Amino acid sequence: MNLSIIIVTHNSNKYIDGAINSIYAQRYKKYKIFIIDNNSLDKKYLQKYNNKSQTELIFLNDNHGYCGGNNIGIEKSINESDFLVIMNPDVVLPNTFCGDLISVANELNNQSLEFGVIGPKLLQFDSSGQHKVIDSTGIFQKWYGKWYDRGQSSVDDGRYDVELVEQVPAICGALMILNPRALKQTRLNKGEYFKNSFFMYKEDIELSLRMKSFKYGVFHVSDLVAYHHRGWKSRRHMSKRSKIISARNELEINKSRDIVKIIYSFIKVIAVRIGF
Repeated sequence: MNLSIIIVTHNSNKYIDGAINSIYAQRYKKYKIFIIDNNSLDKKYLQKYNNKSQTELIFLNDNHGYCGGNNIGIEKSINESDFLVIMNPDVVLPNTFCGDLISVANELNNQSLEFGVIGPKLLQFDSSGQHKVIDSTGIFQKWYGKWYDRGQSSVDDGRYDVELVEQVPAICGALMILNPRALKQTRLNKGEYFKNSFFMYKEDIELSLRMKSFKYGVFHVSDLVAYHHRGWKSRRHMSKRSKIISARNELEINKSRDIVKIIYSFIKVIAVRIGF
């Protein structure tokens, strides 16, 4: 089975080497990396990968965001891939990850479970190698409308582990495995896989919900594990523009849900616009 691993970069020199080197270290070798650069200010940090085997580097003249960059990578690779791995530049994979993914995919096939999206157990990266704190075990929604990464910042004590897969509302976009067949069936009228108007933030939720509406599985797989630096760490480190984009996209998602969630999202948009 062939994997396409798509990494969208934008001034990502702090973390990209760890991400790429963790892919090169994989025991399973049937992969190709597509690095899509969203017009980084200084692109020299990526030049070292220009002539690497199993690696294709694409420089864009504008910043198309997470959505647009990944859409370009998906379109480039979808017809030559059995699975697409969407990976942030601040994610690090253990060297068994790709092989473990193939094993999970085979087991799902044996059980006639067709997935649209798979998400691993994401743990917060720890330079000591301990990796004991959860980053995400799937994205869930509070009753009033807030979307959140389940288990984030709690110690991984196994409470979210499952035998094979767990159906969840959505998967964190820092690292998600996509089924090309499902992507082709669920893409939007403009041929978009991720919704370009979202640019970044909450696009993972929108895609997951769309996959569910077409009856594809959205699965958390705790036997798949990876490590995430999560560069922004908390909301207080996000720019006002980023907060506005995130709140706007959450409102767009919640418009199709109940009135309580709509009101919550509308108030949130107003709050971030005035600086809260």
